[in-house]
Order: sequence, then C-alpha cells, then structure tokens
Amino acid sequence: MSKVILYIAASLDGYIATSDGSVSWLDEFSDGSIDYGFHEFFDTTDINILGATTYEQILGMDSQWPYQTKTFVATKRELPKPDGADIEFHDSSVAELVERARSMASKNIWL
Repeated sequence: MSKVILYIAASLDGYIATSDGSVSWLDEFSDGSIDYGFHEFFDTTDINILGATTYEQILGMDSQWPYQTKTFVATKRELPKPDGADIEFHDSSVAELVERARSMASKNIWL
C-alpha cells in the first residue's frame, strides 16, 4: 500500500508560510545549488495532493507546471489548469482524496 508522506519546508518555529501566506523566506535556500533530497523523494511518488492556496502559489512561481505526476487539488473554487498538466480538482475531504489516491497509486503519495 502507498504511504502518504508530508514533505514540506518549515521554519524552526514550525511555520510553513508567513502571516500573509508568503513563502519568500525560502528564497535564500532555493538557488538550485542544493537539492535537499527533493528529487530522490519525488522519484518515490506518483500522486500529489495539494490545497488550493499551495496550488495557486505554484502557478505563480513558474510559467510551466513543475510536476509530471498526477495532482489532486482540494478546492471548492474553480481554478485555472495549465495545459498538459494531469490535475484533478476535488471538493471532497482530504481523507477521501487520500483513499482515491491510494486506489490509483503505484508509488507513494505526496501530501
């Protein structure tokens, strides 16, 4: 059975984003010179589960969708979808999304 793995960057005081939702504090660590194990981790997954805010931040970071894996986005809103991206929008609970992902995954699931 696929594992569900929470893989995130967090500050030492436990925050993922600033109070305004920004993750710009990560900029000093993202010049590409250090991988931090991301690519090794990503190779073990084949489905991502994101919230709408994270999804929108990713859309704003790059001109192309960065993931080649299937992505579920938990949202009740209509959101844009990049051309060619394998993305499904769901208004179900995270538990339901995990069960759906487990039924489809052959590798791990990145939450």
